[in-house]
Amino acid sequence: MREIKFRFTWKIEDGEIYNYELPISDFWSHGVSNTKYKRNRKGLAAKLIGRDQWAGIVDSEGAEIYEGDIVNLTHWHFDGGEVEMHLIGMVVYMPECASFGLGNVSNADWLRYVGLPESGTDTVSFGSMRFAPDDLEILGNIHQNPELLESV
Repeated sequence: MREIKFRFTWKIEDGEIYNYELPISDFWSHGVSNTKYKRNRKGLAAKLIGRDQWAGIVDSEGAEIYEGDIVNLTHWHFDGGEVEMHLIGMVVYMPECASFGLGNVSNADWLRYVGLPESGTDTVSFGSMRFAPDDLEILGNIHQNPELLESV
């Protein structure tokens, strides 16, 4: 069975942002709850700004990929020959297919491939794509690098 983990992202009153990753089995022993505010080790107030679930996959460096991560994914398909596409998007949970996927994909070649207008965006389930961990690279996340969303 796959381990269920969450990444909690806290913003300290001095502006620093940090992540705290924790398996669900350790929630209560670490005092994690629905608390929105707490004090960090320096005694400064910290506000919870993100609670993201692990997608169950890792990138080319072995780093765990969580909801809210912005990733570069190399997708492979075959159209009479091997075709490589680089898709940049944000990891999202897709309740309609009970899986994680890549959201806000705006690569024109991909949109043509799936039959969507080139001016739009797409959200695609990881389960419907062909890729390996070496094909994934974490570029950042929405909490610490919101400017990356502008380029997606």
